[in-house]
Amino acid sequence: MAVALGLCALLAVVAPLLRARDAPRMDARELIQVAARQNRTIAALQQRLQSKAAPRAATPNEPPRAPPPAVLAPRRVDVEPPQHAWRPVDVKKDDWVVYLRAQKTGSQTLWTTLLDVFDGSMWGMRRCVRGPFCGHRCEQVLKDAFLAASKSRKCHLFVRAHANLYDYERAFSTVNGGRILYLAFLRDPVKRALSEHNHITNGLVAQFGPHVFGKAWDYDFTDTTKASLADWLDCAPCRVGASNRQARFLAGLGTTGDLVAGEGTESGDARLYAEAARHLKACAFVGVLDRFEDAMRLLKETFPGPLRNFRSFADAPHPKLGRRVTPDPLAVARLRLLNAVDQRLYEEAQSLFDARFAGMVAATRTTQRFRKRGRRYVLS
Repeated sequence: MAVALGLCALLAVVAPLLRARDAPRMDARELIQVAARQNRTIAALQQRLQSKAAPRAATPNEPPRAPPPAVLAPRRVDVEPPQHAWRPVDVKKDDWVVYLRAQKTGSQTLWTTLLDVFDGSMWGMRRCVRGPFCGHRCEQVLKDAFLAASKSRKCHLFVRAHANLYDYERAFSTVNGGRILYLAFLRDPVKRALSEHNHITNGLVAQFGPHVFGKAWDYDFTDTTKASLADWLDCAPCRVGASNRQARFLAGLGTTGDLVAGEGTESGDARLYAEAARHLKACAFVGVLDRFEDAMRLLKETFPGPLRNFRSFADAPHPKLGRRVTPDPLAVARLRLLNAVDQRLYEEAQSLFDARFAGMVAATRTTQRFRKRGRRYVLS
């Protein structure tokens, strides 16, 4: 670029002078004027060359610009793979495998499958036990479970509780050593919320009878005269289930079943998303429900040791889902707005899953998938 500008400068100076030399009627005064114009041209071109070689000074309202990189600058090399990259996990004796089991995300199939196929020999028993169950303010329940498992050589596999990252992290502070390997499974937020509403108003009633109507994990919605989706969205205590439940599970900003401080405001929702997305990327495994069979394949390869014998699973939807009611479109539109943070997080999870699944396929050179065979999904 500097060479080209230099040639342009030379031509800009020489050409007018040549024309001036050949002009028979140009007197000395006119030649002096031509020379002065060319001097001004040279000064302007020199200034342009200097501005190309050095960074422009910042104005008072503008941060200073970094100098341009060298043409042959070496490519940056990361010591650790980026968090979206896939890699298998070597589970150690002191490690804990924890499923952040958000409601209505296909969790019934996942946790029952893990109990069947996860080899806990490293912890002293091949078949793992169910572990604690909790769905509301779970810190103390999890503390007791961590201590019990540490003392009695039980499996370090916690997959049954509807407990969030905040409660797990605070409970884990009582354990000496080791690390938590988190599993997360996400679902389209509107479909997830609709499924939760249907579960507490129809599914539980179909399974256990009318006395359980509206009895959710962390709130009650028990007025049978107001059971519609719109009624549910108007129920203040139900907001923990109707809006951004998945982001709240991963953000680590408050106990299970409570809203996060500032939630529903622009700054509060931004903080909720940022923390949830950060923890999502740090999870050892992330699955998405709309690619469930591929997610189970990714799960197997992510834990190749304890899941080496994982070759099939049965779909385990919640029993007796009851009658399904077509939701009101206006209520669905409102539900979509209430789950804006979850929607962003779900899109992040989809991108993360796609990248890790592609990385797994490339690294393992596998062509196998879990495919439906009768009532089971079989690896083939």
